[in-house]
Amino acid sequence: AQAAVPFARAQELALAARPGEVREWELEREHGGLRYSFDIAAGTNLYEVGVDAVSGEIVENDLDH
Repeated sequence: AQAAVPFARAQELALAARPGEVREWELEREHGGLRYSFDIAAGTNLYEVGVDAVSGEIVENDLDH
């Protein structure tokens, strides 16, 4: 209810930042903010892409270890 960015839009933003296949996602509180976290498979790698649930800003786009 506190997420200003709908899930579908957050997923679009995440896939624009890191094209691939969404394997998992969650809406979580992190560092005092609310964000969507997507695990995206691209090739043989798995990436974590974070989308701020209020602004829609990409806050993480890193190789998941």
